[in-house]
Amino acid sequence: MQHLKVRTFSIAGTLIAASFLMTYVIAPRLRQGESCDADDPTTCGEVSKISRVILWGSALIWSGGFFVAYLLGPILDHLDR
Repeated sequence: MQHLKVRTFSIAGTLIAASFLMTYVIAPRLRQGESCDADDPTTCGEVSKISRVILWGSALIWSGGFFVAYLLGPILDHLDR
């Protein structure tokens, strides 16, 4: 079971890191000359805000899981001594 935990956290962390890279480094460069729907030009900005909120939420959940899975045990062991 331990090897699955390592693999799962590694893959999820890599995907979240790649998403941050895409959202904050690559996508702003690609947005130059972006075209939005003529009926509602604010759509692009709203979708981008929602995507960023979901990205930060997933990073927060991943961080909490990483803390519990890898750091909480050693911290509690150290405090019990």
